[in-house]
Amino acid sequence: MQRTTAAAVALASNHAPFLPVQPPGDSQVRNRAHRDKRIAWVAAHSPASWREESEEFSEEHHMSLEENRMSLEETKALGRRIVETINSGNLTAIDEVFASAYVDRTPFPGTAPDREGFKQGLTKFRAAFPDFRYTIEDEIVAGDKLVHRLSARGTQKGEFQGIPATGKQASWSEIHIGRLVNGKVVEHWGLEDQLGMMQQLGLLPETKVPAVR
Repeated sequence: MQRTTAAAVALASNHAPFLPVQPPGDSQVRNRAHRDKRIAWVAAHSPASWREESEEFSEEHHMSLEENRMSLEETKALGRRIVETINSGNLTAIDEVFASAYVDRTPFPGTAPDREGFKQGLTKFRAAFPDFRYTIEDEIVAGDKLVHRLSARGTQKGEFQGIPATGKQASWSEIHIGRLVNGKVVEHWGLEDQLGMMQQLGLLPETKVPAVR
């Protein structure tokens, strides 16, 4: 009976006590590169009948990685396009940079953690801060992750989370991490300095830092 590719993967993950010789390397597969090496090792020490299946799996795996791979400049260009889309409030363009299966790990309050929820949250936020704008301060690309440190500014001219318009301007910092697949954002995490923003709008008292002697 032929063994399947799944068996090859299991063997490569060190779940193979019946192998006469264990594959080289750590006891746990730490990344895709190690995983591929282990699969190749198992295939080389396995019966020819299922060695072909392992080779086919490895080829498909690499083809999938190639489809998702973007150059550094392409990724940065996508990052700039995302920021420009949010700055303009163009909801149609959001569909071009956010995947249909987009998941927001830190969604706008009261919105669904998906692409439509992001659109709704952005619409409400821009209604409260019509002149809202991001500026990219730092940009980091690591694998399939794009990280932005942004400075934000805007004037509260509408209701914001139940708070009437103050007419005051505020500026604050934000950090966002997006996971990219096939040139679109599929997952997002964000962190904003809401305390600083609220203080500048006069909604919270200023934090007094004791003087250092």
